[in-house]
Amino acid sequence: MSLAATTREEVMLMIGLPQPARTPAPVVVAPTRRVDWVDIAKGIAMLLVVLYHVCLVLVAKHLAPSGWNQFNGVLEPLRMPLFMLTSGLFAQKMIRMAWVPVLRTRVALMLYLYAVWLVMFCVVHNLLPDDVRHKGYAHWSNLVTGLYFPANALWYLYALAIFIVAAKLLSRMPVYAQLALALALSFWVQYDHFLRFPYTNFFEYFLYFMIGLHLRELVLGFAHRSTGWHVAIGTAAYAGLIVLKSELHFPALKVAVSIVGILTAVAAARRLEGTHLGEVTLRIGESTLPIFLMFDMWIAAWTWVFLRLPEFLGAPLVVTVLTVTAAMVTHRILLRAHIRWLFELPTMPSRRVNA
Repeated sequence: MSLAATTREEVMLMIGLPQPARTPAPVVVAPTRRVDWVDIAKGIAMLLVVLYHVCLVLVAKHLAPSGWNQFNGVLEPLRMPLFMLTSGLFAQKMIRMAWVPVLRTRVALMLYLYAVWLVMFCVVHNLLPDDVRHKGYAHWSNLVTGLYFPANALWYLYALAIFIVAAKLLSRMPVYAQLALALALSFWVQYDHFLRFPYTNFFEYFLYFMIGLHLRELVLGFAHRSTGWHVAIGTAAYAGLIVLKSELHFPALKVAVSIVGILTAVAAARRLEGTHLGEVTLRIGESTLPIFLMFDMWIAAWTWVFLRLPEFLGAPLVVTVLTVTAAMVTHRILLRAHIRWLFELPTMPSRRVNA
């Protein structure tokens, strides 16, 4: 397999684009093969992210009870740490590559997609009805400010580009020193009162990307050995730590909550392999990139529909399912229309050399 092909497959695995080759979940797997439970974990994280954003909008529009925001607050230490862990699991070869191919393939792709969809956000939100339009996204100045201050739903791509460069810069350090630095940053940001979103997320979630990057075999081994008891005990421990953190007012405990939550989610994803629910979340996990790129716009569209309906308890769940489904269907339609440049880095035409 060529370096270019390997690179593309690893990028697809990291950001969640469909790829046909799959592997069961042994302790050691080739880094450019899909692993079912990893995609299931991505699917779970993606659903939680969409649900969070759906609840923010629906509660603000009085279409869902405010208790949904409290529910999402409990899941906050799990959502993005799980996403970042799964992104780091398949980044080993890329980090060992030379700087030029790393910047030209992985980093360039993240920044390209961020820039393209920043424009898409602006265009679409100017076309949406006023009562569901995001005024910040619709303002044309956001096309400039968004380049250095990614305070939008696309910040994940911006973060991955930064994490790749940072991991590459730190790669000559001992692994324990890299993890210690990432851990220190994650602790520190819990007490910082000056940084603003999304930069707070960059410092906090870098740890989980590095855990996936450097402790990959330990994570895969834990998943392989996990049982239903791990899920049950992990869930109880997660709930207990959430209560303890709230009672003690000890922000740094959030790191422990996130790690316990990640391990519980990994065990749960492994248990879901071969089940109907696991198959559904696996398909979602294979398409996390297009869902991430489009969920903001589809939430706005479905909210406009639900503004015509009375408030009901399950509205966030319904809108989450509709949003994820619409994004996946839209992705398929766009690919069949050969509009791949919205999801892939365009290839430069090769120069023909005359003999």
